Amino acid sequence: MIIILLFLSVLPLAVNFWVELPYEPIKILLIELTAIVSTVAVFVWLIFFRRLRGVEHHIEKLGLVDLSVAVWLVVLALSTALSVSPYMSLWGSEVRGTGLAYYAALTTIYFIVRLAARKEDWAIFARISCLVAASVSVYGLVQWLGFDFSGLAHAFPLYGRTGPTRAFATFGHPNFLGAYLAMFVPFGVHVWLSDRRRIWRYIAGFAVMASGVATLLTYSRGAWLAYAGGLALVFLLWKRRSTSKIKLMLLGGVVCVLLAAAVLFSIQPRLLKSTNSFAYRIGSSVDLTQGSVLARLAEWKYAANLMPKHPILGYGLETYVEYSNKRTKSPLERNRDWAEADPSVADRLHNIILDIGWSAGLVGLAAYGFLLYAVFQRLRKLFKQHTEMRHWLAVLSGSLFAYLISSFTGFDFSLSGLWFFLLLSAISSGEACLEK
Repeated sequence: MIIILLFLSVLPLAVNFWVELPYEPIKILLIELTAIVSTVAVFVWLIFFRRLRGVEHHIEKLGLVDLSVAVWLVVLALSTALSVSPYMSLWGSEVRGTGLAYYAALTTIYFIVRLAARKEDWAIFARISCLVAASVSVYGLVQWLGFDFSGLAHAFPLYGRTGPTRAFATFGHPNFLGAYLAMFVPFGVHVWLSDRRRIWRYIAGFAVMASGVATLLTYSRGAWLAYAGGLALVFLLWKRRSTSKIKLMLLGGVVCVLLAAAVLFSIQPRLLKSTNSFAYRIGSSVDLTQGSVLARLAEWKYAANLMPKHPILGYGLETYVEYSNKRTKSPLERNRDWAEADPSVADRLHNIILDIGWSAGLVGLAAYGFLLYAVFQRLRKLFKQHTEMRHWLAVLSGSLFAYLISSFTGFDFSLSGLWFFLLLSAISSGEACLEK
């Protein structure tokens, strides 16, 4: 099991220099190959080492989260079978690759990790993730400063014409890097504060600080919120607190958010006029009349008007691009780095709820809701019954919270989907994470 988690922890570094799309396809391919090789290895182990009798014991340990994960895959399979483009929904688009095969691979990895991973496996995963996060964070900073490998330079061309290039490291998109770092940082904090070896605490501390800088340099507003939200939840859950103290802390958080919003609205006109890309991104966050926010709202409205035509099981995975290229874009949607309307086409809806509604309809939304309900119930039970796991549960909760925040302005890409299923497996296995 340690081999699987070790490989998955270094997967963010995977890049294929020799193809036109060097980032996402190679990661998707490696995830699917991991699922296939792992499945074959499990069957060989069961048959040749005569472990078939132990299967019943593992089945008995399955719970509500496992059922919800299986139901989610079944719903996606049904939506793929009835998709407007079954082939596209099965394999995914050339650019994204997150079709049914991808989710089947994630489900396979989920069950294998769920039943086999132990405490030391997750410890290695967290440690190596610190090294990887530190590496991609430094790489992102170097990109922001204008340096990159010749085969990868300016691979994300929509930004950087009136300011520094947005950091995207080995992810191909700043939003993807930001989402990954937001999900990672609770693990980094855990290693920083809890690891027994000093060298790993130093590495984790550097990774946490570097990831914070790199997340800022992605200019991804969803990632900023996810990073802060994940850290805040880890801090809130790290120690056992009284109900009154938790309420007081939540109230303080709400007050801080409201004050920040008031300050933002008061200085927004000045920020929108700024030539500084960072300041402009902050100011444009609440500007509904132009730029990327207007583009997102227009995209969501356009998709919502089309969804009633396939309300039950949706249009199928990865099919939105066939419709989005027909939407007429307003010149007001353009990025200010372009002299004309932004020529890009949204291949996925940048909101997990709308994305699921488009792909799998009302049934898909119900299945996803059931999955989240099962996960939250499992976490609630573990917090009550296993106080010795509190720090680990705080990490899993914070990382899951960061994923959910980022998904409100994004969607599952290669690594966010993978980390989501890994988090589900760790939460579902619960007590097994304490076993050596």
